[in-house]
Amino acid sequence: MKSIIKTDRLELKTPELYMAHEVFNLITQNREYFNNYLPWVKSISTINDIETMIDGYINAFINKSEYRYY
Repeated sequence: MKSIIKTDRLELKTPELYMAHEVFNLITQNREYFNNYLPWVKSISTINDIETMIDGYINAFINKSEYRYY
């Protein structure tokens, strides 16, 4: 399922479950800042929340209904 968009200055990857811990840690460390721009951050309280979110992104990608990148 790997999809990558890459330029000289930027690389975007489709979310995968192995990214859950890193994403959760980034949210935890920057929660106050992210809350200003990403309303869904308030609903993330556990690593399981992130895994569920990423799993939904993967299913949407497979079904070609959404394309999300990190």
